[in-house]
This record gives sequence, structure tokens and C-alpha cells, in this order.
Amino acid sequence: MGAVLALVLVSSLAGIGLADASQPGGSFRDDDGNIHEGHIEALAATGITRGCNPPANDRFCPDHPVTRGEMAAFLGRALQLPPGGADFSDIDGHIFAPDIARLAAAGVTRGCNPPAHDRFCPDHLVTRGQMAAFLVRALGLSHEGVVFTDTFGHAFQSEIGRLAAAQITRGCNPPFNDRFCPDQLVTRAQMATFLGRALGLDPLTPPPRPCVDINTAPVDELVLIIHISEARAAQLISLRPFASVDDLVRISGIGSARLADIQEQGLAKTRCP
Repeated sequence: MGAVLALVLVSSLAGIGLADASQPGGSFRDDDGNIHEGHIEALAATGITRGCNPPANDRFCPDHPVTRGEMAAFLGRALQLPPGGADFSDIDGHIFAPDIARLAAAGVTRGCNPPAHDRFCPDHLVTRGQMAAFLVRALGLSHEGVVFTDTFGHAFQSEIGRLAAAQITRGCNPPFNDRFCPDQLVTRAQMATFLGRALGLDPLTPPPRPCVDINTAPVDELVLIIHISEARAAQLISLRPFASVDDLVRISGIGSARLADIQEQGLAKTRCP
């Protein structure tokens, strides 16, 4: 069933215009230059991920570990699972309860406390091995392949081998990639790449954000920085050089709150590529 659902989704995506990948910096402010950024953008373009800081959702939190509840949301959206029911005792009122119910109804999850399986543990963090088990069940993968040096005899050896055979994972220690690190926590960025590969999504790598070098830029570029007027730009030039963007508090009228806005905007740098 999982494989059929995945194929249905991939087919449906073929007719959908992806989000404009030409926007400088892409959808999120905290993944620029991340090795997984292309897959994060691909998932955002399809609505599989929406960000980590609602309602703004302008951050992805790429290095945060994935919870079981978040995993349910990722997979539920990715596979377009229909609404379902679940008898877990610990999900009532949880933000991801509907996603967990969909996953349970589809047979992708059985719970977190065998043999009773009456709890889901939605806030528990997911290891790379557990993530492999989720994906193998969701996608219906059956062919086993690579056994990494650190997965022989592991509880999830079979699932990890199936994930490798499907080329969804390549390992955790490039360039050798002879290890999988099954007991390490899986991050949100890694999850994006796993799902992107599983669904055959092409990475969408946006162009870099504009950069204003506060040590060399002229006034007409400096005023692009939030809270920097022409008068403050002139003062900025007189105070050069700056060791870091934090030093902009030396400018009259730039306190900690405005400095935070400048850092959030992301234009001001002490060196541009």
C-alpha cells in the first residue's frame, strides 16, 4: 500500500508547478548553504513542510531533531494519507494527533510500547534507525541491499538495508559512507533529504541572499539594511571597520532590538562571497 501511495504522490507532483526557486535565499532564513537546502526547498514547494515557527514559518530549524509527531506529519503530508483513527492514549489534544491517526490507520506505525502498543510517544525523538523503519513501512520497500559496518545485528538492520537498496540513504560518513549511525538522532534537514529522495523530488537550490558588506558598501547599498537611513549610513561609514555585524550597535539609534532585526534580515555582512 505504501509504495502505491508514494507512486500516486510522485505522479501528482509532476503536474504541479513548484514554488519559484529563484527567490534569493529561498523559503527559510536558517538553512542558507545547508547541504540539505535543496531538498528542504523541494518539500516546501510541495507543502510537505511548512517551517518550524508558526505562524511566520520563515525558519526550518534544520539541525533540530525530529520527533515522532513531526515524523507523522511529514509522512502524512508526503503520502497524502486519508484521515484515520487511532487508539493511542497519549495523543488526545496533541498538535499532530490527526497525522498520527492517519499513520496508524495506514499501518505505518504500531505504537511505541510493545506489546501493548497503546501509546505513540509523540514527543520522543527519532533515531536514524527508527526513521528507516518508518520509511520502509510507509513506502512498502522490500528489497534488501547494503549492510553498513555499524548496522550488522542492529534491530533495524533489515529496514536500513532496504532504505539503502532504494538509494534513499547513502550513509552518515561521506565520502566513505560505510556507516549509517543508526542510533544517532535524525535531524529535520536529514529528514527532508530522505523524503526528497524517496519521492523522487528534484532539489531546488535558490540563489544566495543579497549581501551588503558593511565595511565596503556605498551609501546606496547600506540603506537597503533595515533601520539604516542615509544619516546612519554616513555614520556607519565613519565608524568603519566593523569586526562583526554585532558592532553596528556603535551607530546612534541602533540598539539590541534593531540589531536583532538587522540580523534577522540577513543582508548585513562583514564580508560578502
